Amino acid sequence: MPAPAPAATAPVRPSLPAGTRLSAHNGQVLVSTGIASLDDLLGGGQPLGTVLVLDEDIGTGYATLAMQYSLAQALSHGHHVMVASADDDPAALVAGCPQPAGAGSAAQPSDKGGDEAMKIAWRYQHLPKFGDAPDAGRSLRKAMGGRAATSAATAYCGVFDLTKRMGAMSAEDEERVHAMRLGEGDEDEDPFEAAYAAVYRTLSNGGFFASAPPPPSGQRSVLRIAIHAMCSPLWGQRGHNHHRFLIRLKALLRHAYASAIITISSAWRGPRALLDAHADFSLAFDAFASSATLPASIRTNPYLTREYAGLVAVRKLARVNALVPASVKVAAGMVGQSLAFHVRRKRFAIEAWHLPPELGGDQDDEDGRSKEQGPGKKGTRAAAGGCGTVSGRNVDF
Repeated sequence: MPAPAPAATAPVRPSLPAGTRLSAHNGQVLVSTGIASLDDLLGGGQPLGTVLVLDEDIGTGYATLAMQYSLAQALSHGHHVMVASADDDPAALVAGCPQPAGAGSAAQPSDKGGDEAMKIAWRYQHLPKFGDAPDAGRSLRKAMGGRAATSAATAYCGVFDLTKRMGAMSAEDEERVHAMRLGEGDEDEDPFEAAYAAVYRTLSNGGFFASAPPPPSGQRSVLRIAIHAMCSPLWGQRGHNHHRFLIRLKALLRHAYASAIITISSAWRGPRALLDAHADFSLAFDAFASSATLPASIRTNPYLTREYAGLVAVRKLARVNALVPASVKVAAGMVGQSLAFHVRRKRFAIEAWHLPPELGGDQDDEDGRSKEQGPGKKGTRAAAGGCGTVSGRNVDF
């Protein structure tokens, strides 16, 4: 009697890494930058395998803060993090990341009475709060058979408190943080070559390449790479090594569960066009407090300086598996310097900026009308016998 065939074991169904989602626009796996408005600008988040380049502003460090938001979001999802810098201590950059809002502190009950406490209508009590982004990739994940990537405890894009820093990390976090200080070796060592070798070594040893076998659980981890102040004087200028480094870095990331965010030093004065061509996403922060390019009429405008910290220039957005960028804002024409950013205690926001109505061009239109109507008739309209016409004053409808 033949022996019974061994029972076939069901293969482990691969699932999305924790803290990721699928793009509804092109099906790419996305990770959050920690800034909800920046995720919207990139098309829902930064796709894995891409490079995001941020130009540092002079003297204020908003690009470094955006990079720290990304690191804080990665650590909150349990991702691995690699930080390389020649100017600052990489461990200090990680320790300076903002803490998630509400971490380590319990919610304080209100000391107000029931009559003074804020109430909402019963029909709105079970609706999600404003700012809670829905999981756009949930239905797409179910169609592909993947399990939910984000847990209920950790949102895809969290909220962070700038008044609190991470500080000393736990032993578990230290195992997931790979810090590299560039420029401490031989004087003839090329920082770009050292950074590339460190990235390749981390990807290989951590099993982040797509060709590596998946773990027994079937759920892979993600490596978030952060390179601080690239092309600063401490990196040295050796021909076109920075262009060569970006090309080789993109070739590595295209086949790995990893993404990179790079800040470009404000001291670099090289050509921008070629650098933007090698990056997938490229943005520049220009703070009002230290801008050398914005006109004085914008830098000293009381409305803009009160509401915003500076402008954001969108230099390039990737077209991943599509002919147009996935960003809704770019589709609406909000590119160039029509975007501004402001930083609050629990919010780093990028939004469209505009002048208030009282600072618009109404006076110029009024002067043009007075010249057409002739002297002595400023502020009056033609007294025609139409509906709504009032002689001697303007009507706003």
